[in-house]
Amino acid sequence: MKKSIDKLCYLFIIQLFASPAMCQVTTSTYNFEGLTLGTIHGQDNWIVENSHSNVNNGNICPPVQGTGLGPTITATASSGGYVGSQALSCVSAGFGNQHGFASRINDNAWTFPAFSGKEYLIIEFDFFGNYWGKNFFLGYDNNSDNNFSNGCSLTDVNEESFGIGTSANNVRLHDATGTIVATATKPPEWCRYRMFIDVNANGGQGSINVCYRELSNNGNWTSIPSMQNINAGFNVNSTNQDNPYNLNGIGYDQEAGNTGVLDNILIATVNYDVNDTIICDGQSVTIGQSINGASYLWNNGSTTPTITVSQGGSYTVTVTLGDCLEFTQEVNVDVLPQPDAGTDNAISVCNSEDEIDLNNLLSVNSVGDWMEIPPLANQFDVNSGVLTIDSLDAGAYQYAFIVGSQECSSDTALIEVLVNNQPNAGFDSSLSICNGGATQVVLNDLLSPGVTIGGMWEETTGQVQ
Repeated sequence: MKKSIDKLCYLFIIQLFASPAMCQVTTSTYNFEGLTLGTIHGQDNWIVENSHSNVNNGNICPPVQGTGLGPTITATASSGGYVGSQALSCVSAGFGNQHGFASRINDNAWTFPAFSGKEYLIIEFDFFGNYWGKNFFLGYDNNSDNNFSNGCSLTDVNEESFGIGTSANNVRLHDATGTIVATATKPPEWCRYRMFIDVNANGGQGSINVCYRELSNNGNWTSIPSMQNINAGFNVNSTNQDNPYNLNGIGYDQEAGNTGVLDNILIATVNYDVNDTIICDGQSVTIGQSINGASYLWNNGSTTPTITVSQGGSYTVTVTLGDCLEFTQEVNVDVLPQPDAGTDNAISVCNSEDEIDLNNLLSVNSVGDWMEIPPLANQFDVNSGVLTIDSLDAGAYQYAFIVGSQECSSDTALIEVLVNNQPNAGFDSSLSICNGGATQVVLNDLLSPGVTIGGMWEETTGQVQ
């Protein structure tokens, strides 16, 4: 019986990951229970292609669908770390080397999680090797014919992506183009392989780590040294199988010299998305995410899922989900100074002046925006901060200089301009009198009409009573 996508974040046999409210993990598993023993061709969207070769005839192309013995559902038995009663295998047949190739494109009955965002992929499967060689891989149905090819077809090209293969003496890692990029001495035949893939590593080309667990004696997970941090060869701009976002199926290829087994496939995505952030001086921010069952180590020594920081800098966290499942992410925190518009200020001017630059009244050199506060004089340029004074009515006018940002609260300096009418003492005047004449003279009577009231007299020609 197949197992469909589990959006409740259940992964492997133990629950490592988050609850639905904070789910960052989506897992899909597939096994061959419930299928009919015999050829898998035509069952549950599986397509089988077979070809053969020998030293005299070479490859027989194109391969023929559904012919020969090829990939077959065979009976198995649970033992050690393996659980199952039937699996996908391939049996010996025909002259020369019989190649069995089976592929399954995602459909409504079963699909693996779509890849998106800052993700890590986990691929697991039970594998019993054979002498001549076999491979398990993800792929992309490039020509939309509902199957992958084993490379013998002229129409099914650029379809086999990354995966693992084994043969008599070695295990091979294939990158996203299907190219062998690492080899190692083959682990024991009956193993569960685990591939941990950082989609965004190596500048977007990804990285692959491989480890295995022997199933015969239910052994521990062991990393393969030569298959750590291997460039995955991803190209997110590609239209072929090397773009991880194109992948839409699984494939199994075996050169049948004796029996091999594939079972208990698991494909999971882990979305641990922590972004760089900006805060203001005096503020703090909580960074990180929580995944149930994981352990954490921050570069400040903290072992909690999240940390609260108020200082700028680079913070890294290493998250361990389980054996051979570890990744490190970096979060940069920038601290911006609080906006400062300076102190309020005021000035008194006469309306005989031409203009005044209010920027000269600011106490700080900050970048900000001017705003005129009603009642409006309509003689102020908010772009330049220049107020035209000439002919402005006497009165008090207020202007706000605002400094702010999207991240921080704004600060405002209030500038008040008190506009006064230009004083008017009138025209010069003179009076001729005789010293034996009038006893006093009222000089105010000599002022011209329209003078400013409230002026002061000052004697300039000597002492007179």
